[in-house]
Amino acid sequence: MAICFFNQNYDEDYRCKYCMKDDDIVRVEIEYDIGKEIEKNGVRVISVNTIYKDRDILVVDSENHRYLLLKSAYYVGSSSKYGTYDDGECVSFESSTYMEADSADSLMKLPPRPKVNRIRIYSSDVATYLRHPSVNLLTSDNEISIIVSRENYEKVVELNKNNIRRIVISDDCSCTYNSRDFHVHVDGFIGIDLRKRVGYEDVFGFVYEIVIFMQLYHPGKFLIDKVVVEVDGILYRYSTSFRTPKYNERPVEYSCEMDLSDFLYRCYNSIPYRNGKSEIRNIPYIVMKSYRGIEDNFLMYYRFIECFYKKQNIKNAFMMRCITDHCLSLKKKEMECWENDALEIVNLRNHYVHTGYYIKNGCLKIYLKGEKKPKYTINVDYNYIYEKTKMLYLMVIDIIFKDMLGIDNYKYKKLM
Repeated sequence: MAICFFNQNYDEDYRCKYCMKDDDIVRVEIEYDIGKEIEKNGVRVISVNTIYKDRDILVVDSENHRYLLLKSAYYVGSSSKYGTYDDGECVSFESSTYMEADSADSLMKLPPRPKVNRIRIYSSDVATYLRHPSVNLLTSDNEISIIVSRENYEKVVELNKNNIRRIVISDDCSCTYNSRDFHVHVDGFIGIDLRKRVGYEDVFGFVYEIVIFMQLYHPGKFLIDKVVVEVDGILYRYSTSFRTPKYNERPVEYSCEMDLSDFLYRCYNSIPYRNGKSEIRNIPYIVMKSYRGIEDNFLMYYRFIECFYKKQNIKNAFMMRCITDHCLSLKKKEMECWENDALEIVNLRNHYVHTGYYIKNGCLKIYLKGEKKPKYTINVDYNYIYEKTKMLYLMVIDIIFKDMLGIDNYKYKKLM
């Protein structure tokens, strides 16, 4: 059985059991009487308003060589046994944020709020992209040679902005062997070297930013295998509730032929998510996880376009401008059709915002700006809304790649 410590108090230990839940949450059951924390003058009053403090919990499992430091673990329940040989109190805590090391001593060295100066995001997608540059396989009629370089291959992006000194794209190699088997394991990663150390809670923002950029570069293929952080020269595995897109099992082309290092450089300079505003903050809702309701997606794409053009002081007829600039499927239409599309999108947006999603009898009146009488009426059903939403989506993607990133030839293929 493992033992646990609370809040860096290593003079008192408690027997405990722990498990990893499916959603990467660690649950710890500890032999500890938590009721004494609320006891006053020998009396314990427990009600629905009773709150137990969150705490850091160090889990030491020497038998299985596993050592975890749960950050801000929260109370999830307790139980008691009486009249048995193993009677006592047991309390349960859970946390989705924890740090892991190869020894308990390394975790004990951490301060209550560790400062991180380097982040590594490991993903099989990066290893596939690099194609294992640190490993060479040579075959001949008489022998097979596996050559593992001691110097890791690196692609470096000097950034020096938004508290990032540089981005490193590289891999780690490890070898294990015995009398029967020989294994070479290669991990690809994207490293972030920071200019100024940040609290461990801020790691999420740096990782999420990379996930967004990789979703643009290789849709549905970037999953996080693990995140490693460096604190005072020691490496720790760090886990929290990182947001990742839905994985696509099918083969997916890269969105452009640009090298990954050049692509990331453009993203950090053109669409920096952590310090971004207006339309940039909407990008994750476009390329990561969209809303369930098609009306919500319609409004979100509209808002992105509106923010983008009004930021350029294009306030009147910005939707018409967007259609003429970014809707390639309409190039063969007559100008009047373009104008009708823009007018209908604006009127549908106004109806959603001011009246709601319900459209009486499925008929939407289309007004010119400033006019009290409708120009015409259209029948609105799901297919109509879907087509208009898809039109907005394709224009938004075109804006991101062409106007923001300066990439004219792209192959981004992600359905709404």
